[in-house]
Parts: sequence; C-alpha cells; structure tokens
Amino acid sequence: MNKFEHIKKFAEGKSDSEKMMIYEQHKKSEALAIILSFFIPGLGQIVMGETGKGVLMLILAIVGAVLTTACIGVLIYIPVWIWSIVDAYNLVKEYNLQLYSTIFEKND
Repeated sequence: MNKFEHIKKFAEGKSDSEKMMIYEQHKKSEALAIILSFFIPGLGQIVMGETGKGVLMLILAIVGAVLTTACIGVLIYIPVWIWSIVDAYNLVKEYNLQLYSTIFEKND
C-alpha cells in the first residue's frame, strides 16, 4: 500500500482549497530536516523514514569525529555532514512533491 493511499482517499471529492489544507497539514518541513542533520548527521534521514541511510551517516560521522584526533577524521566528517544536510533536504522535497501529486491527482 502506498504511504499516501489514506491521504489520497481522504482528499477525493474535496475542493482544491480543502486539498491544499490537507497538503499543508501533511507536508514535511525542509528547514527542520536541515537543522536536524546540521546538528546530528543522519537524524533528518531517520525522521523521514530512511533509517538505514540515517544510521550509516551517523556512524560515519562518529567515526570521522573520533578520527579528528588523527587529523584524517575531518576528511570523513565534513563530507558526511554536508551529504546528510543536502540529502535530508532532498528527501523532504521529494516527499512533499509526491504528497502534492497524490492529493491533486486528476481521476479521469
């Protein structure tokens, strides 16, 4: 079952303004995903349901942080940190686009 199936059924037969209210209630915040991943790499992914990817990013960030004492950790931590932030933003944008498309899908 599609993760938006229940929302799609709920939005059927509603006016465009009602559908927009449904969209606004269910969409995710890009800013929150960025902030979460900024402070804890991988947390934005975990919140968006990409748990495996989020845990991988978190583990890589921890390894990078531990290895900063050997000066090579920065080469691991910074790319993982940037990847986490950008990916979290992209996950939310993709989620919101799919949500919008599902709610406003034309049933011909």
